[in-house]
Amino acid sequence: MRWYRQTAASFYAPWLYTTSPQYVDVSSDERLGAFHALTYGLKYAAKLGGDLGSELSVRLEYYQQLADQKRPTPVGLQGLDLYPGLRATMLQVGYSFGY
Repeated sequence: MRWYRQTAASFYAPWLYTTSPQYVDVSSDERLGAFHALTYGLKYAAKLGGDLGSELSVRLEYYQQLADQKRPTPVGLQGLDLYPGLRATMLQVGYSFGY
């Protein structure tokens, strides 16, 4: 299990108003916003026969990311999911060997 937390970049804004002065160096990329994430996973590895120390492994992980700083929604954006979060399931198969 892993827990991760990130604060927002100083140039992050979830949306921009067209009535405001022109923004310079601003991004609405949600990866730059404040969030926390959890990863749960299991890994199984088995050593294979032989003198080289080879190993076969399988890892299954579930990742969930949630926004931390949710600002009040502007009138024109109400009803939209502005902070959808992120969920992913990952399967990894690995093989290692010595030489």
